[in-house]
Amino acid sequence: MNKKTHTFYHFLAIWLISVPLVCNAQANEIETSATLGEYTVYYNVFNSLFIQPKTASIYKLPRAKNRSLINISVKKTTEDQTIPVTISGYARNLMQQQTKLNFREIIEKDAVYYIADLRSINREVFHFDIEFQAKGGSKQQLKFTRKLFIEK
Repeated sequence: MNKKTHTFYHFLAIWLISVPLVCNAQANEIETSATLGEYTVYYNVFNSLFIQPKTASIYKLPRAKNRSLINISVKKTTEDQTIPVTISGYARNLMQQQTKLNFREIIEKDAVYYIADLRSINREVFHFDIEFQAKGGSKQQLKFTRKLFIEK
């Protein structure tokens, strides 16, 4: 093996080792679940254009480049299925402008989740404050922050 080939393989080996580490570090920066009391909450925020037009139509979800969807589901930590909850919340931007989130319950087979939509500008940061309560359970509060992006 000549020096160029050896250098290339050395570079390739380092790259193959470091890329997964960098990707995992970036993926781990954004939490998508939280354990609150006896519940596990799964949450994410994404641009509404990621929803296919047909699906958006069925569930009456908005699709626009400046609209994001907040998706929340809750399950008891000891069980596999999501459960129905009473849910409310708001989003607050860095200018302290607060928007109430109107969650809609969506039930599909064995899954229950809640979706609200939010208008934003590109790279706008929002602090989310969500409160939920399962039947017979105590109120729980979920707080998280996200930077939202406009699809071009």
